[in-house]
Amino acid sequence: VVLQRYGAKKSVLKEDDFINASKMVESFFSKTPTVLDFNLTERFGRPVYLKLENLQATGSFKVRGAVNCMGNLTAEQKSRGVITCSSGNHGRAVAAVAEMLRIDATICVPDWIDPVKLDAMKASGADIVVGGTTYDEAEKMSLNLANQKTLTYVHPFDDKEVIAGQGTVGLEILSQIPDIGDICVPLSGGGLAGGVGWVMKRYSPSTNVIAVSAKKASVMWSSL
Repeated sequence: VVLQRYGAKKSVLKEDDFINASKMVESFFSKTPTVLDFNLTERFGRPVYLKLENLQATGSFKVRGAVNCMGNLTAEQKSRGVITCSSGNHGRAVAAVAEMLRIDATICVPDWIDPVKLDAMKASGADIVVGGTTYDEAEKMSLNLANQKTLTYVHPFDDKEVIAGQGTVGLEILSQIPDIGDICVPLSGGGLAGGVGWVMKRYSPSTNVIAVSAKKASVMWSSL
């Protein structure tokens, strides 16, 4: 996995990144179970397991990347605060981790954000900025504010620490089911798929990682 964000130098993920990410995630959050789903197993005629990331503190895997990114910030970066753009789960994760680490967080959101997730961000103490009617408009505002206020930008997927943090899902799956077959992961921006894909290529090369995208939101699929 090679990253190049906003004109920065390319960054290559290595094994130590995932090992360190695992330690960081485990110091704040519990491992989630991987359970056999009997209905899907009967339907497909082979064992089908579910990785229950919905049991995470904020209801999704996003806390993994957020805590690995923000937990590795310098004291100076933490004192200045962080910012991100989100339409829901990532912003909720950043807000929750910021509260745990006592870091000021600003979340830029589009005006159509789910009110339940918005309330959760506010409850964690994050400053909310409504950045327009589309995600792109909210993202543009968040990047401008990051530059103006010298805030650290916590990207939802295009970040070395975030990808390594999300990849700990793959490490846990292998520790729970060492002979795992194919793995289906949501594609979205590619952070989870990239992290899990790296782990499987390194530790279980016979495992196929299948990235699944919603038909009406297949932006990453189209870009590839």
